[in-house]
Amino acid sequence: MDILFLSHRFPYPPTRGDKIRSFNMVKYLHETGHKVTVASLARSQEEADACHGIRDYCDFLL
Repeated sequence: MDILFLSHRFPYPPTRGDKIRSFNMVKYLHETGHKVTVASLARSQEEADACHGIRDYCDFLL
């Protein structure tokens, strides 16, 4: 299944409760065979630069 995962905070790096939960949901969906695309806002350039760590589990849109 193709899944569009919308999040108000980008789920990587998983350093806070909401990011940890979202990251684990994306990872689980990927591991169960789904194609996941994450759409989210980056609140800073640092957050945008760090987003590449999730690339093994999904495509992403900033």
